[in-house]
Amino acid sequence: MKIQCLLAYARVPEVPETMPRRMFLGTRDTGPDPILDFSEAVTGTLFCVPPVDFLKGLAAR
Repeated sequence: MKIQCLLAYARVPEVPETMPRRMFLGTRDTGPDPILDFSEAVTGTLFCVPPVDFLKGLAAR
């Protein structure tokens, strides 16, 4: 069984989207992450959680 999890918290989606891109493709100065020699990505997802103030505003309506 292969289990690998990438968790990231950020204000903007570009930050967690950049992390797997660098992991799989590398950068100009580095290659792919060596962890990929031992694991295989099967699926993934990105969740968006609105700020508390936004949610409170919806509840007030």
